[in-house]
Amino acid sequence: MELNGILTGYDITYAKVEGTTVKPEHKHYSLIDQSKNSTKLEGLESNTKYRVTIAALTSQGPGVRYFLEATTNRNKIFGINNILVFYTAYPLSAAPKSRK
Repeated sequence: MELNGILTGYDITYAKVEGTTVKPEHKHYSLIDQSKNSTKLEGLESNTKYRVTIAALTSQGPGVRYFLEATTNRNKIFGINNILVFYTAYPLSAAPKSRK
């Protein structure tokens, strides 16, 4: 028996951070493929801090929301505007994603 219900996907939001303020406009999507443990946030502004929030979705409803903040690369020529988000049963992590 699953105490928190069966995993059905993840709910992910991200928003720009300016100083200590998280901007009200944000992007939101649900990742339904529960077999995946990462996703790439694309089209972000360079040299910009983002707050990424994630919650597991289960048959019992959404779980606890966790967040972290990550900054995209400063140089638009190298590693443009992507953040790769990894999520597991433990705290999530993120890293700037290089363009290949």
